[in-house]
Amino acid sequence: MEKLNGKIGRFGAAAFFLVSISCGPYSFNPGGAGAKSIAIPLFENETTQFGVREALTDSVSFRFLSDNTLKIAPAGTAELLLSGTILRYERLPHTFDASQQVKQYVVNVWAKVSVVNQKDKKTVWEAEELLGFGIYDALSETEEEGKARAVAKLAEDIVNRTVRGW
Repeated sequence: MEKLNGKIGRFGAAAFFLVSISCGPYSFNPGGAGAKSIAIPLFENETTQFGVREALTDSVSFRFLSDNTLKIAPAGTAELLLSGTILRYERLPHTFDASQQVKQYVVNVWAKVSVVNQKDKKTVWEAEELLGFGIYDALSETEEEGKARAVAKLAEDIVNRTVRGW
């Protein structure tokens, strides 16, 4: 039995070594073609909704920092440039109770977004109308919470499209 445990131990160590070297550094960054940095200027805002451009810019920046695939850099030195415009903001009833009172609202935020490789001036990806939405309870939550969810969803989609090419 001791002989068998020794073989399993050596096999386990060899298997671990092979798996660890085969899972070395790998990047899902398709559009950047090896890009390591991105600039994220403040989003433009074509809506009357106060604070949404700062919230979206901050959320996108935070997600890139958390993802750690691309480093955030100034526009003059970054390999990629993300630019965007918030096109529309709306709050609509989402669900109703039995007496037709609004039970939940949904906040929708649409943005036009593009990522350009600054070296060759080629567009990595762009979307004319990217939607982020956030649902919140009419009785226990505020529109701000719905807006925060919509912005977070939009930021997640922007980062995923940039680093994973979805």
